[in-house]
Amino acid sequence: MDRISLADIYTFCSATPNTRNMVEGENILNSGHLINCGYIISKDLKEINILGMCLQTSAIRDKPHNKTGSLQLNENGLKVTKILCTCKAGNSQKCKHIVSTLLYLNRNGISSLEPISQTDLKCSWSGHYLDEVEI
Repeated sequence: MDRISLADIYTFCSATPNTRNMVEGENILNSGHLINCGYIISKDLKEINILGMCLQTSAIRDKPHNKTGSLQLNENGLKVTKILCTCKAGNSQKCKHIVSTLLYLNRNGISSLEPISQTDLKCSWSGHYLDEVEI
């Protein structure tokens, strides 16, 4: 199975369908503010490193928030092991930007992700905004 279940998203984000991060994360996804979501090629076949970019809802023209994380492949499917965002609440791993990325993976699966190379990281969003992202 290449999708993250809603139950796993709720558990990882300590959320319910009506909590603020879930409602706002879904709004971000539905409004098209998740502008890039892909994976970073890794030698480890049991782990997938993902990277996403999300427009700031309060400052659309500013640099986007970057999300990096790891998904683990096991016999039960995908499990989120870690995901961080560059927003103020991003280190909690429960912000609306992270939720939007996880909901994208729930709806589309990892097979929809495009590979992101080191060159892509340097060129993204016509600037060097991803230079600060840890991989």
